[in-house]
Amino acid sequence: MKAAAIAGIFENSLPTHISSRQFLPSSCMSARKRGHGVTSFNMFKSPLINPRNLPGYFLTGTLAALGVGRFTSAWLMRFVAPATLLGSYAIVNVVLVGFAILHPSWAGLWALFATSFFMSLMFPTIFALGLKGLGPNTKIGGSLIVMAIVGGAILTPLMGLIAEARHTIAPAYIVPLVA
Repeated sequence: MKAAAIAGIFENSLPTHISSRQFLPSSCMSARKRGHGVTSFNMFKSPLINPRNLPGYFLTGTLAALGVGRFTSAWLMRFVAPATLLGSYAIVNVVLVGFAILHPSWAGLWALFATSFFMSLMFPTIFALGLKGLGPNTKIGGSLIVMAIVGGAILTPLMGLIAEARHTIAPAYIVPLVA
């Protein structure tokens, strides 16, 4: 969802009045529309980094963080109860998303990026804990948990509406924060 939101900013045209305090992709899009480099980000002057490729870089990075987080979490669960680790990761994610909402800048973008590490534990642990002790109702319980994923299909368009109305993605992250 995060990578799709970032990539969506590149594909859609944004108003040129978005300030440089907005998320990196907004700044990249604004610079691309005006036809010159972003002076507040010196790294864009490098021929090795193309602003059009940044969503792909961030997607790759979030997937790597997800993988590292999954293996790290599996190792940590040898010492910490899964429910405790799940609760701790959930609190960290709420703090990171809250920070990203309040700081729509590089720091906020990296906070949002870091959520991938902590999200790695969520679904497999919720699924396992949700099925624990269901006995003969395990199949129906598992199917209900899997069907609950449809919330992502409902929340994502709502985030898009908020982002378009506010001309920035930052306030749209209030949706997953409260969901």
